[in-house]
Amino acid sequence: VLARFTETGAAVLLTEHAYAPEHDNSARSGRFCVQFLTMVRGASDVPRRWWQERCLEWCYARVEDGRFGDQGYLEDWPERYGPLIHIVPDGGAFQAPWNATRFPYSEAVAYHFHGLRLAAGHRVLLNQHARYRLPAPHLKHVYRPYLEDLAVAVRLIEATGRSIAPQVDRARPVRERGPGLRKRIARWRGSPYAPSPRSVVRLP
Repeated sequence: VLARFTETGAAVLLTEHAYAPEHDNSARSGRFCVQFLTMVRGASDVPRRWWQERCLEWCYARVEDGRFGDQGYLEDWPERYGPLIHIVPDGGAFQAPWNATRFPYSEAVAYHFHGLRLAAGHRVLLNQHARYRLPAPHLKHVYRPYLEDLAVAVRLIEATGRSIAPQVDRARPVRERGPGLRKRIARWRGSPYAPSPRSVVRLP
């Protein structure tokens, strides 16, 4: 992705949400996602400064006058800045819960763990957004390795005597199925989706 960006001579790399049809939220959240926005120092000064000024004027997590957070400002950049902008052509390169049903996990260069939250008791809420279904291959090959690394990071922090405040209340109405992610994945075999996208699992 970055090598192709360099070859284009552009100054700003943009990634699209590339929504699965059933989750298309372009009208609200926009075409582009600020998840891996890359800029070339110096060459990108004009769009960067314009963006900085707009975000200082208004930047809220709501739709208002065609704006949404910091990413609504990017909508017209391909027309506004022309050759300075490079859009990653492969939508499957950057995946998230909103397009996991559209692309095989093996096409991903990066994954956006949107909605994943730490809960109390070394548990994790896989996805706080109930509308997203997580395919079983993504759970096995993307989420499980990530949770294994997250568990190591949590325990390293705790070993220093620091505690990690949960991002969600364990008492929230989410379903817990089984003591560990490996057992959960075994249950999901034969089904393309997790039984509950808002399930809580224990860190490995």
